[in-house]
Amino acid sequence: MKVKFIFYQYSQDITIMGQDCNSILFINKGTATVTVNTVSLANNESLSLDCNVDESDNSTYTLNFGTGTKILNVIKKYNS
Repeated sequence: MKVKFIFYQYSQDITIMGQDCNSILFINKGTATVTVNTVSLANNESLSLDCNVDESDNSTYTLNFGTGTKILNVIKKYNS
């Protein structure tokens, strides 16, 4: 099975979709705390959400930044 990784970077409050990805990884590289739905990520913390091989993520994620440098890297993995 082939996979494809798509990389994103966010620096403002926004709502994003899983868009049928198989997994999604959030990495806070800024100094501002980022809340992903109800999970708070401090600097250099991450949140990884993975599906089983035959599943896909259609969730909605709300990203809210606190005060400081706002850099959130998001990596989505798609099965081809």
